[in-house]
Amino acid sequence: MIEDSLRQKKRIGFTIGLILCDQLRDQFSSDFPDYETMFKTAFEEKPQKFSWKTFDAVTGEFPKDLDSCDGYLISGCRSSVYEEKKWMLSLENFINKLNRNNKPTVGLCFGHQIMAKALGGTVTCAPEGWGIGFARCSVNSDISEGQLPLPEELTVGVCHRDQVVRLPTGATNIGSTPHCNNFLIQFTPKMVGFQGHPEFEPAYISALIEETKNLLTPQEYSVALQSKKNAPDNQLIRKAITKFLTKRTEHS
Repeated sequence: MIEDSLRQKKRIGFTIGLILCDQLRDQFSSDFPDYETMFKTAFEEKPQKFSWKTFDAVTGEFPKDLDSCDGYLISGCRSSVYEEKKWMLSLENFINKLNRNNKPTVGLCFGHQIMAKALGGTVTCAPEGWGIGFARCSVNSDISEGQLPLPEELTVGVCHRDQVVRLPTGATNIGSTPHCNNFLIQFTPKMVGFQGHPEFEPAYISALIEETKNLLTPQEYSVALQSKKNAPDNQLIRKAITKFLTKRTEHS
C-alpha cells in the first residue's frame, strides 16, 4: 500500500495554475502558438513534467480551490493594470487570496504589475517610454544565492511601457535594468514579479518589435533592434522560476 501511494504521488507530480490574462493576437496566429502553448512548451522540460490547469482571467475564470494547484503563474497582457477593468479587479482579489494562503506565485510583465498593484504598490505609464527587445537585468547577489537562483546579470525579452513605480509595503527590489528600476520584485517570500518575458522565444520578441514599430520613437526602435544581438537567458530564468514555484513541495 505504501509503495502504491508513493507511485501515485510521483505520477501526479506538480500542478501549475496558469492565469492567462490575454490571447495571442490574430496577426501572429499563423506563425506562433497560442500563449497557453508557449508557457507549457517553455516550462515543461524533461525530465520534470508538470500538470497544468489554465484559467482565463479575462472571462472571470479562477480556481475555486486554491490547493488544486501547487503554484501559480500570471501571464502578461496588452492592457494596463490602471484601466481597472472588472476582470482585473477580480484578479487583484485573487492575488490577495493567494497571498493570504501563502501560495507560491510568479507574475510576468502585466502579471508582475498587477501583483504590485493588488498588494498596495503603484503602476504607471512610465516617462522612460517603451522597453522592448532584450533587456539586461542586474540581480541582487543575495537573492541570486537564495530563493530565486539567478546570476548577478541576465538578459530577457521585454515588451512594456508601464512600470511599477512604487513598491508595496514589505516588498524588495531584487533586480533592475537601465530602463526599468523595479524590474524584479520579491513581494513576499512566496510571491515574485518579473517584468520580463522568459516564456517568449526570440523570434516572437522580434515580431513584437516590428508590430509595435509605429508606436515607438526612432530611438526606441533603434535600441530594440540593437538589443537583438543579446541572446536571452530563457532556460536559466525558467529553471529559477520553476525552482521557486516547486520549492514548497520539494521534500514532501
